[in-house]
Amino acid sequence: MSASSLNSAEEPLLATLALFAGMADAAQRSAAMHALAQHLRATDLILFIQDHELGVLLPAPGFPQTLPQGRLWRAFLAACAPNHIHRGDLPLPPTATMTPAMGITAADGSVLVVFGEQPSPGDIRVVGALLPLLAATLRSEQQAAAAMAQARVARASAAQAGEVAKALDHTQYALQRAVHEATLAHQATQAERDRLQQVLDVLPEAVVVADAQGHFLHANHAAHELLGVNISGLRAPLTEDETFVRYGTRHVDGSPLISQDTPLYRAVFHREAVHGAQLVVRHAGDGRDVPILANSAPLWDADGHSVGGVLVFQDISKIKDLERQKDEFLAIVSHDLNNPLTAILGHAQLLLRRARRLVGADDMKIMEGLTMISEAARRMTEQVAELLDGSRLEIGQPLDLNLAPTDLVPLLADLVSEYGDSSPRHAVQLETDCSTLSITADRARLYRALANLLANAIKYSPGGDVIILALAVEENGAGIWAVIQVSDHGIGIPAEEVPKVFERFYRASNVGRITGSGVGLAGVRQIVEHHGGSITMSSEPCVGTTVTVRLPLPNLQGGSVSTKQAQP
Repeated sequence: MSASSLNSAEEPLLATLALFAGMADAAQRSAAMHALAQHLRATDLILFIQDHELGVLLPAPGFPQTLPQGRLWRAFLAACAPNHIHRGDLPLPPTATMTPAMGITAADGSVLVVFGEQPSPGDIRVVGALLPLLAATLRSEQQAAAAMAQARVARASAAQAGEVAKALDHTQYALQRAVHEATLAHQATQAERDRLQQVLDVLPEAVVVADAQGHFLHANHAAHELLGVNISGLRAPLTEDETFVRYGTRHVDGSPLISQDTPLYRAVFHREAVHGAQLVVRHAGDGRDVPILANSAPLWDADGHSVGGVLVFQDISKIKDLERQKDEFLAIVSHDLNNPLTAILGHAQLLLRRARRLVGADDMKIMEGLTMISEAARRMTEQVAELLDGSRLEIGQPLDLNLAPTDLVPLLADLVSEYGDSSPRHAVQLETDCSTLSITADRARLYRALANLLANAIKYSPGGDVIILALAVEENGAGIWAVIQVSDHGIGIPAEEVPKVFERFYRASNVGRITGSGVGLAGVRQIVEHHGGSITMSSEPCVGTTVTVRLPLPNLQGGSVSTKQAQP
């Protein structure tokens, strides 16, 4: 926000102070009274001050002293309590026309009755603060006038009139001093805001502040540079078209982002803090896409009311370039490693077939060695494939699935056979009522994903026990699904961490010394989602974990289901 706009925002306050100072002067009172009424957007106003001798409120000097329908006035003034606002209709002198009125009561009991349109809350606060000073001034004037009248009767009261005049001068000086101190306070506030402006403009992060209606109040220099346009004073986009057309805002994958999901909108209108949102915006100057990392938070006043929101974001183009280079490097390395591993695996399997034709103890040792080489090469090939899939995910490339009809029942049986003997402390069991359940899938990748889940169930159940691999069919409003569940009785995962376990490189806080990279579950989710399925997890520490995979069985896939006969 510019210094000029801040000065203009304070001008009404200074004008109110000046008009109150003018009303303290009897010679300027009439003009100041009408000017104050116009400043408050009112048609007229009357000030009442306490008469301590009579114990009632009376019109102050210079205001109408005769009020029509006095009963209504007395009832209205009686309802005015100190430091409160009272509203009603009163007969406006001299025509006695019934007019909406507001009574602003100060702490000393004086009341300013304003007719017509109601003043703003800011003006009401200023009026309430200044009324006691003005009332004291007018009360002193009233006393001085009475003393002067008495002086005409008896010159002995002249001394008292002089004292009253001094009190009037003192009160008038106090009011003028209050105006001067308010001006100094405004200047100090302006200087503080200028310093804050300098701090924001030297920050490398872009900062945008919006009010409660979504208007951009301030955008620092970094925001101007990053967006290529000064958005201060503009309104935040409220529709999807505005968000994209004006600023090119969208998700990092290029998909549309509706205005209601932008971090600043969520902070301003939903009172929600947003952390680490990655988006893309368009530079208004050269039209290039700029990836950003954005954080936002709502803003509150001293009374806890929402007054807007702040958005902080930064250009992460260099970080994205480094990530892209890293992922491209991993993809190249994975591809290059896959070729020699394929050769090793092929030769090992060829030698193993030849060795099986031989007979003898030494030949059996050779076969065992070749089997270990073949198995190690196969596992390493799978790990390279998993790394390559993860790299494709990071750079935004879809998996090139090798889809073919796949029967899940023998696939799961192979998994049980492979992992059933992997640990003497665990028993891997297959539970299903299906004798066949065919879907269209990439068998190798699906096998790798489910093997990862079984391996995790065994690894994170160090005490042993049974691992259940279950297969069932589920039908709901979204279609027919093959449901695969892997359940263990292991260490479990804290509830607040379950939503994060499918993020790449994330590991639960309670894994202790159990080794792992944190990429397996992210790869599993990638494979499942590329098959049009979903994956969820339920877990409880020290009780166990169940991972559920749902794969679609639409008629278009020609999925077939056959159930076993119940055993007697």
